[in-house]
Amino acid sequence: MQELSNSGPRLLLVRIRVRSALILSIDPGNSGALAFMTTRDLTLIDLYSMPLYDSQSTGHTRNFIDGSVIAQLVDAYRPACVILERVASRPAQGVAGVFAFGRGVGVIEGVMQALEIPINYVAPQVWKRYHGLIKQSKSKSLEMARQLYPEAELHLKKHEGRAEAILIGIWKVQKWRELYEG
Repeated sequence: MQELSNSGPRLLLVRIRVRSALILSIDPGNSGALAFMTTRDLTLIDLYSMPLYDSQSTGHTRNFIDGSVIAQLVDAYRPACVILERVASRPAQGVAGVFAFGRGVGVIEGVMQALEIPINYVAPQVWKRYHGLIKQSKSKSLEMARQLYPEAELHLKKHEGRAEAILIGIWKVQKWRELYEG
């Protein structure tokens, strides 16, 4: 992979890819999801709940993000880039929960780095503001995604992560269009 030293060439690379490329948008966390979509017409190619595996190393079962399954999916689809929600801990979260969440994000980042897939980050407030979802429940995200993609498997409440992954991808493509198409 060619090393790019400043933002000028990197923007050019993204501009070339955005015309007709496949992207992967990710809502991280155990209840998150992965959405593969095209940049040309926002066709939803595939949608997956976050792959998990069980571990019983501490005497009880915990779920962890399965990096090997993510790697297989990313290698099969070869997206031009990944849009990953940049999340932070909240005051009410416990230390173990924050650590586990950070570990999961690290797994996702490690997979993308190993497969040389560029990562773009977006704060939840940014994409939610774009969609009018600030201070709205996740069920509103699910409702919006259902309206945009009625054929998608978004039938259950537990599909909120899938909905948010879709909306993250839509936000990024629309921002690219504003940047490059005026």
